[in-house]
Amino acid sequence: MSELKACTAPFTLLVLLLGLSAGCDNDPGGPPDSSVEGQAFLAVAGFTTLHLIDLETGGITGPYGLGNAPNWIVPVGNDLFVINSLSNDLSRFRMQDGTITDLGPVDIGLQQNRNPYAGVAVNDSTMYVTNLLENSVSRVRLPDGEISDTYFVGTAPEGLVYDSGILYVVCTGYDFQRYEFGTGSLYRIDTLTDAVESILEPGTNPQFIARDEPGRLHLSVSGNYDTIPGEFWRITFVSGQTKTNRFPVSLHPGRLTVAPWERVYVAAGGWANQGSEEGVVMSYPTDSPGSVATISTGLGAIDVAAFQDPEGNRYVYAACMDDATVEAYHFTDGSHTLAETFYLDDTPQVLAIWQVTDQD
Repeated sequence: MSELKACTAPFTLLVLLLGLSAGCDNDPGGPPDSSVEGQAFLAVAGFTTLHLIDLETGGITGPYGLGNAPNWIVPVGNDLFVINSLSNDLSRFRMQDGTITDLGPVDIGLQQNRNPYAGVAVNDSTMYVTNLLENSVSRVRLPDGEISDTYFVGTAPEGLVYDSGILYVVCTGYDFQRYEFGTGSLYRIDTLTDAVESILEPGTNPQFIARDEPGRLHLSVSGNYDTIPGEFWRITFVSGQTKTNRFPVSLHPGRLTVAPWERVYVAAGGWANQGSEEGVVMSYPTDSPGSVATISTGLGAIDVAAFQDPEGNRYVYAACMDDATVEAYHFTDGSHTLAETFYLDDTPQVLAIWQVTDQD
């Protein structure tokens, strides 16, 4: 939910969280140049449009129109899906023979005010989507969008991750009727047996989750943006036992990713309307969650992505909403150096690395 629950960030999801409808002009103003040469892209969703940044050349393709309140990007091979929370559908794009094609919206059969929030694809025919206001997770068949199953979980689910047949879903516990925080929860769904269980209560406002290479889970727990601070949680499953490590932080962590070099990066805001002079991305090694470092970014760091190119160069990307930029940081010798700033035609909110295979 980001910091909107305290009304601290002017984000599209403010409309989503209030359960209101909003009209958006999703016409990006004419067809973009759809020819590309690369195989790895940073997909950037703004308020109404999608852009692609070629991670080899830095070239920008777009804009492409999206649905109402785009909130999550899910790459599936040479297809790219964007979850639109208020239009309750998926925008679908395909990369083939060096050309990007907008395949139009995919109706996923979700009723108004379910608010599909986040998603993960487990193969080229199945995606799981959290429904923020229905307290559920939908199994969505690709590419037609048919819902084949629904799992009911805790209150206000957001992030999710998949690992060998198991879905882990973080539920913020936020009560949209009373506009107050309850206790968050972590749910485990066995997609083979359809068993659903709550396994942990990870503090106040757990929002996002990622998995590292050894299979440990990393959670960003945002707190209540006032008297309850944020935390990082690392969860390890060993011999049927669940081990947790939790580390308080002074900021309010949001969306996160685990880089290929086994380092966690977490967007942590730094909002203009709170008087901040810079944005913040926090990071820590997956083996040492307590060793938190910070990267000073453009204002309003709302999402992060990480990419390692074939030569081994490591880059971290920050969507800086208040500055309306995407920043690229080169990670080398333990430090992060600003390498490039991208200016787009729409305010960046959501990032994802999209690696395609068919460019012949």
